[in-house]
Amino acid sequence: MCDVGQRSSGSQFCGVMQRGGMSLDFVRFLVDEVKRWRPCISITSTEPLLYKPLFEAIKIIKDAGLRVELTTNGILLPEFADALLDARVDSVCVSLDGPKEVHDRVRGYRGCFSRAVEGIRCIVEGGRRSMDLRISTTILPLNQDKLYDAVKVVERFSPKAHVFTHMNFVTEEMAEAHNQRFPQYKATASSVAVLDPRQINTTTVLTQVNLMRRDFPHVKVVPNLGSEKLIKTYYHEHGQFLPGADHCRAVFKVAQVSADGYLFGSTRCLNYPLGHVQELGGFINAWNGSVMKKFREDLINAGGAFPACARCCGIF
Repeated sequence: MCDVGQRSSGSQFCGVMQRGGMSLDFVRFLVDEVKRWRPCISITSTEPLLYKPLFEAIKIIKDAGLRVELTTNGILLPEFADALLDARVDSVCVSLDGPKEVHDRVRGYRGCFSRAVEGIRCIVEGGRRSMDLRISTTILPLNQDKLYDAVKVVERFSPKAHVFTHMNFVTEEMAEAHNQRFPQYKATASSVAVLDPRQINTTTVLTQVNLMRRDFPHVKVVPNLGSEKLIKTYYHEHGQFLPGADHCRAVFKVAQVSADGYLFGSTRCLNYPLGHVQELGGFINAWNGSVMKKFREDLINAGGAFPACARCCGIF
């Protein structure tokens, strides 16, 4: 669950996410440089449909021949569905937390679910054209017994995929252990201000996941925790890395460029800028710059990941 509200304004995740709006001049600058590598451009952080020059930015990206993916909470989707289709957005991912009552409770906004579903309907009835429709659900203490129902309520729209993500978080204990060893890369508690990961019931979640996998082939669960033991370790033994998930790959494969031009490891990475793209003369200079190189070296020397990385999506 994204901790970008006022109750979590001091968290590292909020620090990476809430950095204003990107100028179109910077969009052109960035796209013009990276287009030779044919990357996929994902527009996130925090709600793209609030970004006033969104469709001008999409046009710049599409005119460069690049794939565009967009993630939305769906509240504004009914108004913008046709425009997204006309703009040739390649993929729209709508974030849903469960059936109506659960979703609205989690979001704290009555009618939020209905708005999102109406937007999905508009996408589908608009013919989708070449657009992929995806649904994203985060497994939470508030919806852990309604995961199967979350699939059922949107199954009629035939999404290409419905991805369930286990909570990504940093607890106070994880942050403290990290900061003792790596004070230069300060970590804070993240995504735990309202929800406690230890409230996850391992049996409930495993039962729901197994039912979804049995009945819905388009469902994917990340990370793939196929036993009660792994789920218990994930949610109750926070400092322990899972088998095969102890190396950060994000900083070698993914780039998160903030609205104000800074490079970060990924959306959920530490709030530690790894270089300013324009000030360093371009993206590639930042990507291969001294700050980024040092960060990667420290990761490798730490064994592949920092203590605060244990429940980050970048290692799964």
